[in-house]
Amino acid sequence: MASRLLKVSYSMRVWARRPEAAQAAIDEGAIWVDEPAALAHDCDVVVTVLGGPQDVLSVYRRMLPSARPGTVFLEMSTAAPATALQLRVLAAEVGAVVLDCPVTGGVAGAREGKLTHFVGGDRDALGRCKPLLEILSQRVVHCGDSGSGYRMKLINQTMMAGALLGLADGAALARERHRW
Repeated sequence: MASRLLKVSYSMRVWARRPEAAQAAIDEGAIWVDEPAALAHDCDVVVTVLGGPQDVLSVYRRMLPSARPGTVFLEMSTAAPATALQLRVLAAEVGAVVLDCPVTGGVAGAREGKLTHFVGGDRDALGRCKPLLEILSQRVVHCGDSGSGYRMKLINQTMMAGALLGLADGAALARERHRW
């Protein structure tokens, strides 16, 4: 995703818990910062892709106190809807906005700009960030209030898992056809 944004001349600052994870973006022109708080202080839009809910909350607790009013955070991890509600409260304390907008589409989708973003949160903030998201995605779907993006991603993943389990069971039955 970073590469797609850099290729269309977005300026970018990056931070990662493991600096080597940001090296490709730095090689393409992104600027390294030493602390996530610097991102919140220096950027109008901050994009995060983290681990689970505890990782998300931990990083946001470090960033949000430094955020300027009006900063929009696009939180693209797969986390719990309750996490989005906590982030909304923390962001409101400093006049910022967090949109939960997890992605689906995998590495190939990211490379080709064919992701889908399920977005929960403020519609006006989404409108301001939609041009950026459209560089990354073929679909940007506003799902409702904070937590709705995470909820839709969880629904999507559950449906995909169910479909894959059905395929696996069908294949197992097909292999066992001689026992019928």
